[in-house]
Amino acid sequence: MADRLVRAVPEEDDLLIAAKAARAGVSQTEYLRRLIHEDVARTSIPLASVAGSATGLFPDGVLDVLDAEWDE
Repeated sequence: MADRLVRAVPEEDDLLIAAKAARAGVSQTEYLRRLIHEDVARTSIPLASVAGSATGLFPDGVLDVLDAEWDE
């Protein structure tokens, strides 16, 4: 399985995720994994049609700058 990092989740959303995960009796990580899996399962877009779709979205180096800012 791949690991994902989600940054800058609004505090209110984070609290709702925690509450919903607790209500479901699972960890927040498991709750989010299930939500992602359910969303992807509902989507019937062929993988080949989205492959490389993010290429060229950002100017050169912008992601390096953003990562550096988060590391501060």
